[in-house]
Amino acid sequence: MEKSDRKVITRSPSHGVAAVIAGGILNNYVEAESTLESDFIRRAALMPSHPKVFHQPFRLPISPKGYTPDFLLFFDSSGFKAVVETKMSMRIDAKYTELFDDAACFLRERGYIYFVVTEAELRHHGIHTRAKLLTRYAKQQVATSHADKIISIAASYPHGIPVGSLARKAQVPIHLILALVATGKLTTGPLLQTDASAIVNTLNDSKETADEILVRRWLGATPWDQDY
Repeated sequence: MEKSDRKVITRSPSHGVAAVIAGGILNNYVEAESTLESDFIRRAALMPSHPKVFHQPFRLPISPKGYTPDFLLFFDSSGFKAVVETKMSMRIDAKYTELFDDAACFLRERGYIYFVVTEAELRHHGIHTRAKLLTRYAKQQVATSHADKIISIAASYPHGIPVGSLARKAQVPIHLILALVATGKLTTGPLLQTDASAIVNTLNDSKETADEILVRRWLGATPWDQDY
């Protein structure tokens, strides 16, 4: 694999380029060439284990011109590496299918798991809108005393507690709880529910602990080279 030499910041002005930091959750801005890529970056940033997100990480020598996937997710604690391509479903034709097959095989042999995610995974039931909302809440400063109280109460409910109920018991506004969800102190699960009835858990109570399982559940996708 070669380091990608593609520079999105030099693209034509007719191609919109965004720099996403997801409310400060990410350590650095991550470039996005489309709204679908922006949706993915926010979704990845909100994973409880907060992987590092790299845009166009390398070029794979699997075609005459090479192939540069959209993203690499790297999880420090486990070393798990997921390569992700974002693509509108209507564009995935036979040519792309063959390319993705080759990419999945090439990457798996080198310890990477390859995913292709579309608008079906990134935008179903308005999840991209909730992701954008949560990254805004991530900017909210939560006093340590409030955070400790909220997390302590949530931890006493092993099967979770509705956001609204937790807010009442902790005597805090709901947006403080959502700020803790956004920054990975609590979780409402991969659907990123934000309403008062959403069930919130502490991370210790969450089943989303193994990073490969987390990526599958969080994105609602299976690796490209698996059909289950």
